[in-house]
Amino acid sequence: MIDNLNQKIITSLKRDGRYSYARLAKELGVNVATVAKRIDKMLEEDVITIKTVLNPFKFGFNAHSFITLDINLSKVDQVCAQLVSNPNISLLAIIFGRFDVLIIADFPSYNVHHFSVRLLSDDLQLLKEAIFIKCTGYCLMLLPSLAREGGKGDR
Repeated sequence: MIDNLNQKIITSLKRDGRYSYARLAKELGVNVATVAKRIDKMLEEDVITIKTVLNPFKFGFNAHSFITLDINLSKVDQVCAQLVSNPNISLLAIIFGRFDVLIIADFPSYNVHHFSVRLLSDDLQLLKEAIFIKCTGYCLMLLPSLAREGGKGDR
């Protein structure tokens, strides 16, 4: 259950996934054991995951590409299964709309043609690329109740 306390915990962890249970408990005015149980339960139920997000510029990836694919629908899962292991891809999503798959990928240079050529197959009907000129920030998905409150929550 995503109640108000879980939303506050998630909001804090989105800001910094390294927060200790003690720090979260102090900020939220609850017991450390409560925070630990809530986080453990949300992790166990796949409500949240805590991951490391790399700064691609520090690893020599200076070109970021937004790629959409129109794929033979019967092959979408198969194509995505092949793409998911590609180290250049930071986001791979099956989507609704004009295209079937959305990819955000990082490359050492703005020449992403080699990546696109490898994707071309009979299953791929259309590929569109856009290169990020500048990343002005990263936005995190808000929980529905936080979005209604203008993203500020109860803090």
